Amino acid sequence: MKLTRFLILMFFILSSLFLTPAFAEEPSQWHLPDGVKARLGKGNIEKVKFSKDGKQLAIGTGIGIWIYDAHTYQELVLLNANKEPVGAVAYSPDGQVLATDGPDDTIQLWDASTLQRKMTIVGQPGGPTSIAFNSDGLLLASSSWNGPIHLWDVKTGQSKATFEGDTKMITHVAFSPDDKTVAACGIGGGILLWDTQTTQLLATLELRHGVGSLAFSPDGKTLAGLNGYEIWLWNVSSGQHLETFEGHRGLVESIAYSPDGKTLASGSSDSTIRLWNTESGQLNTILEGHTDTIVTLDFSPDGRTLASGSKDGTIRLWDSLSGKQKGIIKGHISFVRDVAFSPDGRTLASFSNSSGPEIWLWDAVSKKRIAVFRESDGDVNAIAFSPDGKTLVNVNNNGKIRLWDTITGQEQRYFEYPSRFGTGRIYKSIAYSPDGKTLVSGSIDGTIRLWNVSDGKLQSTFEGHTDSVNFIKFSPDGSKFASVGSAETIVLWTSETRFGKNLRLATLKGHTKRIRAIAFSPDGRTLASGSDDSTIILWNVETGQPQATLEGHTEPVASVAYSPNKSIMASGSGDRTIRLWDAKTGKHQGTLIGHTREVTSLSFSSDGNVLASGSLEGALLLWEVK
Repeated sequence: MKLTRFLILMFFILSSLFLTPAFAEEPSQWHLPDGVKARLGKGNIEKVKFSKDGKQLAIGTGIGIWIYDAHTYQELVLLNANKEPVGAVAYSPDGQVLATDGPDDTIQLWDASTLQRKMTIVGQPGGPTSIAFNSDGLLLASSSWNGPIHLWDVKTGQSKATFEGDTKMITHVAFSPDDKTVAACGIGGGILLWDTQTTQLLATLELRHGVGSLAFSPDGKTLAGLNGYEIWLWNVSSGQHLETFEGHRGLVESIAYSPDGKTLASGSSDSTIRLWNTESGQLNTILEGHTDTIVTLDFSPDGRTLASGSKDGTIRLWDSLSGKQKGIIKGHISFVRDVAFSPDGRTLASFSNSSGPEIWLWDAVSKKRIAVFRESDGDVNAIAFSPDGKTLVNVNNNGKIRLWDTITGQEQRYFEYPSRFGTGRIYKSIAYSPDGKTLVSGSIDGTIRLWNVSDGKLQSTFEGHTDSVNFIKFSPDGSKFASVGSAETIVLWTSETRFGKNLRLATLKGHTKRIRAIAFSPDGRTLASGSDDSTIILWNVETGQPQATLEGHTEPVASVAYSPNKSIMASGSGDRTIRLWDAKTGKHQGTLIGHTREVTSLSFSSDGNVLASGSLEGALLLWEVK
């Protein structure tokens, strides 16, 4: 009996020592940046590619490259974590090399079997937006925002040629199957075709809209490109427009040919995928299941499975013949626009899509998503917790203010104000008063409205802004609030009506560019503002005068927040960093590095020990700030 217990104990000890990362911890927590205690979300989905044997899926995301098992949908590894967003992914024709974009304007070549880095190609100005192998895998073409198109020797990493022309803002590049032609397209509109040998521009296929994606048919005779709500097909040799596939109710964002060339898949902002018969030009089927734009598509090598990646944070696998969904990969989120701790610090709320209707609630302890609130009448523009944490409010693009019960997850009620623009205004900002009895909202028409929370009745209307009121904050004692429009000024108001009028206390001027964020200090004496001019100004609330200007960020400041203990003020920027400042002196205390894109939002926990940051990379990071 004792021997049996001993063997069992030894088994568990040895198992704990040799656990693989996939079992040792939640995959979303792999490779956390220094100082981060947790990551929520696995990055926004940018590119999906099957390995050449069909066994794995490489997913380019905002935080790196995820490799999934294509049959079990399990995470296998995360490559280049926290270095750069990865929007360019390609496998060599023999399946031995995986190419991705990398940090500092590089292209990374990986051994597809061992997933070890083989080579770094340096010299793609602006970073590669798309990469493609030729048919023998010896050449690699890459595009960028700044141009030109480069042709690289895969063995040496040296540039062999460049393709000139109108190559600004190129988003996609591809070799023709016979390697004689390189095609590229971008936001500027039109598709450019070059001769691979001479690098001469052969033709420009003009379109009304910018072309975000293109694809050669497997036989190389046809080229498909996007044109707004339509897919256009051309004869490659003559440049003649052959056919138009139409039917999507939103912009077409992605396309892919099946390996046999008989099917063309298209994904749209209408959340659907359409499968077209390329021989008859008829629509075969419509695949439904995504709830937001489909940004990337790829067929498996045998053509039986179609993988789709969406802004809704899911990768879905479809049977390409029956159209039935075979599986789903979850855990990714889109661009995080705002994040807020609940007053007790136990829950986080965020809304994540670039233009979407979902609000996510996270358990701050378990790091799990616990609820999703789906706005039914328009995209979410701002969120706020009530002071008791029992209610979450959001404003939307259809003029409604909606209140949610954070315990049950159910909608409590909504209210709106009729206007000359229709049923309601587009609200851009919202804030609770400290006593929880009043809501203040900012509208796109320049008005500010105070609402009674208990009955939803309009209490007062403030006028003075000439444009959209994008940000609004109550002072800690509730006696005043600050509002920001699209200009470079902040307006301070009383929250009470005096002599039948709403009193403007002060107009704060000092920034030279658009203001992106504001926050009151816990004692209410200071207001911090972050701007596109890359500075933070600390304002004296009583006098309306600037106390200090904080410099250090190299890109626009998109978020600011004070810790509840009054000692720290944090700022997030387009330079991907979070800077910590002494709240009283404005002295720089430290810099947090780990995001790969703009830090859009910041929120401290109630004890001030944790800082939550949201980013355009599609992840929230929880930092230890003791």
